Amino acid sequence: MSILRKAVALIGCLTVSIGAVLPVTAAPKKTVTVITDRSDFHLKPIFEAFEESTGIDVQAVFLNEGSLPARLASNADNADLYITTDLSQLATAKDQGYTQPIRTGKIRTLPRGFVDGGGHYAAISFRGRTIVYNPKKVDVKTLRGYDDLADPEYKGRVCIRPFTHVYNVTMVSEMIADRGEDYARRWVNGVKNNLAVKPNGNDRNQAKLVSQGVCDLGLMNTYYYGLLMSNKAQRPIANATELFFPNQSEKGTYTLYSGVAMAKNAKHTKEAIQLIDYLLGNVSQNYIAQSTFEYPANPKIKLSVIAEGFGEGQPGIEKGRAKFAHMNPATVAKHRETAAKILAEASK
Repeated sequence: MSILRKAVALIGCLTVSIGAVLPVTAAPKKTVTVITDRSDFHLKPIFEAFEESTGIDVQAVFLNEGSLPARLASNADNADLYITTDLSQLATAKDQGYTQPIRTGKIRTLPRGFVDGGGHYAAISFRGRTIVYNPKKVDVKTLRGYDDLADPEYKGRVCIRPFTHVYNVTMVSEMIADRGEDYARRWVNGVKNNLAVKPNGNDRNQAKLVSQGVCDLGLMNTYYYGLLMSNKAQRPIANATELFFPNQSEKGTYTLYSGVAMAKNAKHTKEAIQLIDYLLGNVSQNYIAQSTFEYPANPKIKLSVIAEGFGEGQPGIEKGRAKFAHMNPATVAKHRETAAKILAEASK
C-alpha cells in the first residue's frame, strides 16, 4: 500500500474511532431567573412544581423583604422576572424603566385593578391589613376601623410592628391616597400615642401580645392569622384573638398585593411568560389559598377553611370575603416617599 493510501486509511480509522467515543451534546437546559423579596415559603413549592411540570429550571434569588428597589438601583439584577411583596414597588420599577409589557393574555383574566394598564405587572395574591383584637377586652360591636387604633380611648392599648416596615409604609401610602397626607400624619401620631409597648417583632408577635393582654388591639395581615391557626404550637394565640376587617362601611380594608413583572432586559422571555401563566394558573392559585392563606388573585379560587373563618361574626363578612379597598398601585406608589417620612418621624 502506498504511503498516501496508508495515510488516508489511518485518518479514516481515527474519524470512526473519535466519532464512536465523543458524547452527544445535550441541548442547553431552559431556565428563567427570578429576583424576589418574598420568602421561599411562599414561592419555592410553586417553583418546584413548575420545574417538574415544564422542565424549565427556576433560578431564584431571595432578597430581604422590601429590598428589591435597592437591588434594581444597583444595576445588578440580571433577572427575567421580579416578584415582590408589594405591587406598588413594581409600579415604581415600571416608571424607572426596569420593566416591559408582559405578552400573555393570562393576566387579562384577572379582575380590574389587578393588572397594570400597560401590562407591565400583575397581582398574584393579596392580603388584608386587619385589626387583631382581644375579644375579652374589646367588644367587636364598638369597632369601626383604622381610626380606633388612633382614638385616645385606646391609649396604652395598641401594638404594632416597627413603623417603618414595608407593610406599614404601603398601608400609610394607601391612606394618603384615600384620605390625604394630613389625615395620615394625625393617624400615625395617634397610634404612636396609644402604644402599649415599643414597636417590635412581626405581625404574629402583635397577635401574641394581644393574646397575652399586653395590648388589646394590633395591626395584622390576614395570612399571618392563618399561619397561627395552622401551627399547633401557635394556635392558642389565634384562639385567644379575633380579626376585624376595618372600614367596611367606607372604601374597605386596605390591601397589600404580591405581584410579578417582566424585567426590561429579560433574556428568557418565553420561559418567563410560562412561569407567569403558571403563577396565575389553578395549581399555584390553589396553593396560595390553601397553604399560605392569602387571597388568590383569581376570585374563582376557593379559600381555605381557615381563611373562610377570618372575621367570622362581623357583619358583612361572608366566609372570609370582605370589602377591600383595591387601590391603583401606581397611585399608591406616588405616596410611598411621604409615607416613609411620616413613619420614620414617628419612630424617633
